Amino acid sequence: KSLIDYINSNINTYVDNVYLKLEENNFEDEISLTDLLNHEILSSKSKIKIIQKVETKVSELKNINELEVKTQLLINKKVIPNWNNVIDYFVASEDTINENLIQFLNFEDVNEELSKESLEEDHIAFEKSMLICSEISDEAYLKLINSCFFVHNQLKFENLNENKVVNLVDKTLTTTKSNYDILRENFADNHITLIEKDFNRFFGKIEDFETDADDILMILQS
Repeated sequence: KSLIDYINSNINTYVDNVYLKLEENNFEDEISLTDLLNHEILSSKSKIKIIQKVETKVSELKNINELEVKTQLLINKKVIPNWNNVIDYFVASEDTINENLIQFLNFEDVNEELSKESLEEDHIAFEKSMLICSEISDEAYLKLINSCFFVHNQLKFENLNENKVVNLVDKTLTTTKSNYDILRENFADNHITLIEKDFNRFFGKIEDFETDADDILMILQS
């Protein structure tokens, strides 16, 4: 039996008694690291210890098989921060921005890197979910919104705080009745800001937009 076969058959013992005790083993080759993290016999506990030990970052999260391992890579910041990796985790989590992904997005160095890269057209499900995610920090939200691919005619953003909504109006919301109504009902004066973005669209369909005397006065003063 070769040494490799022996190690593979006793992978948990090898990792616990040899691999994790090698001080110089902090910068594992990514291919070797991926193979270890995908090893079917290696325990989840040992995989977590490896992730916490090594400094190597996984460049493509799609190469990792188990969701639990993807999660540990995310929360330990052992994955390269790019939108492809974020989308991979989002899809693996049944198109949900869960608490682990929120934690990753809230890391300052992570959202700083992500803000330098644009989302793509086929990322629309994630983009919409991100824009209405109240648990993302305001600081992260301000950066991440710059990566949005689309402008949005309709979003259910009424549960966001005003700091996020101000940025939403500024960056991605279009002047539609749906957006206007949510702003008018929940975020004082921000519906006027939305109108200011596109007066022509507002006046072209003015009958669609509910207004009162105060609204008209603010519009005239804007």
